[in-house]
Amino acid sequence: MKSAVARVDPDTAHRLESAALYSPLSLAMWARPRHYNVRAHHRLISRAWSDMAGGHGERLLVTCPPQVGKSELSSVYAPAWWLLNHPEQRVVIATYADHLAQEKGREVRAVISEHGHRFGTGVRRGSASVTDWRTVQGGGLRAVGVGGSLVGFPAQLALVDDPHKDREHADSKVMRGRVWKWWSSVLTSRLAPGASACLIMTRWHPQDLAGLLLNREGRIEEGGRWRVLELPAFAVEGDPLGRAPGDPLPHPAIDEADVAGARAHWEAQRAATVLPRDWASLYQCSP
Repeated sequence: MKSAVARVDPDTAHRLESAALYSPLSLAMWARPRHYNVRAHHRLISRAWSDMAGGHGERLLVTCPPQVGKSELSSVYAPAWWLLNHPEQRVVIATYADHLAQEKGREVRAVISEHGHRFGTGVRRGSASVTDWRTVQGGGLRAVGVGGSLVGFPAQLALVDDPHKDREHADSKVMRGRVWKWWSSVLTSRLAPGASACLIMTRWHPQDLAGLLLNREGRIEEGGRWRVLELPAFAVEGDPLGRAPGDPLPHPAIDEADVAGARAHWEAQRAATVLPRDWASLYQCSP
């Protein structure tokens, strides 16, 4: 993976490197300039991460349809951006399966290993694991499956990406209870004072992890704690992107100006969805 800086003069390269730390999206665009197709929801999610980094004990919930780039931005480039800016801090990444957490830990580590030296950091020598590694400043990352141990790892940032595996998992009261117990007793006990947390997930059930947290802690606009970015396939009233009701969500594989193409894509997804409940949950963020 080669960055854009290899093709420009030193002064321009320095400016590009400085801009790379501005936001998770700027890092993604710099690190993979030919790969990343930026859409409006990526810009919005990236701004929310930047706002969260400047706060104290912030909480961010992002929910949108599958395959629109939310996880790559928020689960790879956002934690890498956080560590490049704060290499002395520690980050937890969790998802429903150990092997997926391992993959995310590996990808974040790869960004820090390749680009960290340009920003005065890197992976500490001897940190061989992809799920538990340190920066040269003593910060680092631990990646675990939901339910995994975080003993001995106080963190300044927690990122949970899809804590529920699928419909069966989310419909099970027992499994939902296990996820909630892990969040409330394991994860939150490892957060340092003033730590931030981001939850990225597909909504499956009114009492999934997002539903429980919103019921207990509330949305910012209602006097609660959570900033919520609900980005359904077709916009509803109060859309955070400013879309009119019924407007389609842009898709990374479809030209941003091709609104008709985006609409056709989501209509095809709706037609292919067997249960109306799954369409409402997976694509409209409304279980």
